Amino acid sequence: MLRIGIALIVAALSAARTADAQTAGTDLQKAAERQSTVYVIDGAGIEATGRLLGVEGSLIRVQTPDGETSFNLDEMHAVYRRGDSVKSGAVIGAVTGATLGILTALNISCGPLLGPHQRCSALESLVIAGYGAGFGAGIGIGIDALVRGRTRIYPVFSGHSAGAMISSSWR
Repeated sequence: MLRIGIALIVAALSAARTADAQTAGTDLQKAAERQSTVYVIDGAGIEATGRLLGVEGSLIRVQTPDGETSFNLDEMHAVYRRGDSVKSGAVIGAVTGATLGILTALNISCGPLLGPHQRCSALESLVIAGYGAGFGAGIGIGIDALVRGRTRIYPVFSGHSAGAMISSSWR
């Protein structure tokens, strides 16, 4: 039981990644170039949805259903764009799958089906970890593709930290 707990902790910590360290200007400029749909939330919590037309200094221009509107970024709570990259799901899934694959290889028998117990060789362990990574990446991509979320593009947080949270309960 302790082994499983340690394995889960290792998998969770391996899957934690730092936030993307991009500047707000870069993310907003990319969204403007693509004329992405954005969700602008002002300081009072009121949300406006529209197509991002451009960025000029601390002002953004958004085509809303009511017409073109300018927003001052200094007064905004957040700006989001529609969608999320499946890359993060692939990376987290691959790392978690590879970790679980290695832990599986340490705990199974790799000998003949009816033969005596035989520990897995290093090559067999790598193959099992590779299958786990591929399977995990596929699951991560599938989850990210199904969940239509929002990605914060302003303000963007610093990429100097990472974290993980684990919760468990026994009855």
